[in-house]
Amino acid sequence: MARSTYKIKITDEEVIAQISKENQKLIKLFLKEKGRKCSPATMKVYTSDLNIFFCWNVLENDNKFYPNIKKVEISSFFDYLLNTMKINGKRFAHFKSILSGLSDCVIKFYDEDYPTFRNFIGAVVENIPKPDVREKTILEEEDVIYLLDFLVEQDRKQEACLVALAAYSGMRISELEQMKVSFFSEDSLGYEGLFYKTTEKLRTKGHGKEGKVINRYTLHDMFKPYFDNWIVERKNILEEKNIEDHDYLFINKSGNPATQEVIRGFCAKWEKILNKPIYAHCFRHYFTTLLKSKYKCSDEFVKTVIQWSSIDLVNLYNDTKEEDMEWEEIGNIKQMMENNKK
Repeated sequence: MARSTYKIKITDEEVIAQISKENQKLIKLFLKEKGRKCSPATMKVYTSDLNIFFCWNVLENDNKFYPNIKKVEISSFFDYLLNTMKINGKRFAHFKSILSGLSDCVIKFYDEDYPTFRNFIGAVVENIPKPDVREKTILEEEDVIYLLDFLVEQDRKQEACLVALAAYSGMRISELEQMKVSFFSEDSLGYEGLFYKTTEKLRTKGHGKEGKVINRYTLHDMFKPYFDNWIVERKNILEEKNIEDHDYLFINKSGNPATQEVIRGFCAKWEKILNKPIYAHCFRHYFTTLLKSKYKCSDEFVKTVIQWSSIDLVNLYNDTKEEDMEWEEIGNIKQMMENNKK
């Protein structure tokens, strides 16, 4: 089964602004509680998913205050997630967990006003669909080149820059979101000028509030043309919208820093161009394969450039086909056989 991707976007700034003040207050209280022990990346996920629920509540449920929402209305929201947004089982379970936590927050802080309120999420949302098995997308070099050429021809400079950065750095989507213009100067080069090195350590995947912090590396020559093209247009957009430069490389339609949701939206568009499922993580596989197959880098070098803690991950992400592998041992065997003939 192909990987399901967000096709429907329910949230935008205008709808978010319509969320009632009492619901906004509840959201802030919930996020404050979670923020004591969750990483910034996790908090962004909570915020994004709460926005989806409360935007649905604005558009489909009369903007009701959360404690007043009925069981049947909660059931309707989860039907919306499955049938309209087409989310997978993992996301379904995450929404259930968030709304259950929100209900616990009401019980903890609003018990005087709502003494009979109880957490009924588990009772209403009983059956969680099994998570979809993601079909792995293997990007070939011609796929990436075709996509880049197409985006450049269509004058979609930001998207081309994003593809180039993902393909020639192997960054996770949470890391792409953190990219800044200032990271890509001629003063921030490493490995004898072959790679850009971020001038700040980035929060990445890891447990706890702080998570793991690392530097990220990007192939200079492969990325720079697309960066240079986008950076001029980006400056013009911010000036036209009268927005002070915030240094974040990727922006949304309003000129503010792009979120992971924006990046996923771009991926959905690229699926139609390449006619295959596209998600940010498939570029991580592509970059690993590029370093190993085309540039013949050692496992230790790949591990260091991608900032992995274990060399075992190199083989996990290397998508080189068996028939395309080059083996030093083949040359050794041939040499031995030639020697035997003498």
